[in-house]
Amino acid sequence: SVKKRSIEDYGKLSDYFSNIFLVNRLTETRVQTGFTRSKPHEEGSDSEFVQKLTIDEDIKWLPASVVKGEGIFLEFNLEKIHEWENKFNFDHLHEITRRFNDLRKIRGLTGKLNIQNKYFLIHTFAHLLINQLSFSCGYGSSSLRERIYCDTGTENNQNIMNGILI
Repeated sequence: SVKKRSIEDYGKLSDYFSNIFLVNRLTETRVQTGFTRSKPHEEGSDSEFVQKLTIDEDIKWLPASVVKGEGIFLEFNLEKIHEWENKFNFDHLHEITRRFNDLRKIRGLTGKLNIQNKYFLIHTFAHLLINQLSFSCGYGSSSLRERIYCDTGTENNQNIMNGILI
């Protein structure tokens, strides 16, 4: 079940977030579809390095686990994101991107990563929140996961997703 309170109930946080939802019951199903030995697999990269779990085409199932928990969904205030983007110093982000792409070349991975500044903000905030929840609530940081909802595509859909689920 999901609970939503008025954003004004959160005081100063209402300046930075449009909505905050408390998710009392959250179910995640994790499925292992394959593995790699030589290189880490990245979504969107060449799948030639991914080994299927079986060569028997008659086997129609994959190993999976179901994880149950709770969560917090935070939707960022779009106006504040635009304010931050206008003040953002891209030098640090360009350096991170350059180093990451250099490492991809060394590993023989194709394509380039282009980190958008909005994604950088939301992803960084998610990890800071995970660290804070570990300290404040006693959760181990390895037991907390983030799901980023951030569109970085065309201008037509640019302002639809600006949130995180921890």
